[in-house]
Amino acid sequence: MRKQTIQYTSPLDALVAVAKRLSLYENQQKMESEEFFNLYNQGLLPDDALFIEWANDYHHYLALHQELTQRLNVDVAEQEAWLCLSRNQLNNAYTEDDDYPLDAIKIANPDYAGS
Repeated sequence: MRKQTIQYTSPLDALVAVAKRLSLYENQQKMESEEFFNLYNQGLLPDDALFIEWANDYHHYLALHQELTQRLNVDVAEQEAWLCLSRNQLNNAYTEDDDYPLDAIKIANPDYAGS
C-alpha cells in the first residue's frame, strides 16, 4: 500500500477530512473511534492495515482537535475580555444612577432637553 500525503489549507479542513474518514471506519466496523482506539492500544485488536490506518487517523484527529481547541480558547479569552470591557462601558453609560458625567459628552445633542 502506497502512503499518500495530502495537504490542507487549514487545521479545520484537515479535521473535517479526518472526521469523515473516521465516520467511514465506524460505520464499517460498527464501533466508535474512541472505543476502537482504547481496545487497539490495549492490544486487544490485531495490527492489520485497516486498524493501523484507523488508529493513525484517530491519533491525527486528537492532535488536530487539541490544536484547534487551544487556538479557540485563546481567541475566546481575548474576545471575552473585549466583551467585558464593552459591557462595563455600556453599563457606565446607561445606568439609572446617572453616574455618567455630562462633561464626558464631547458634542452636545441640541435635541436633548438635558444638555
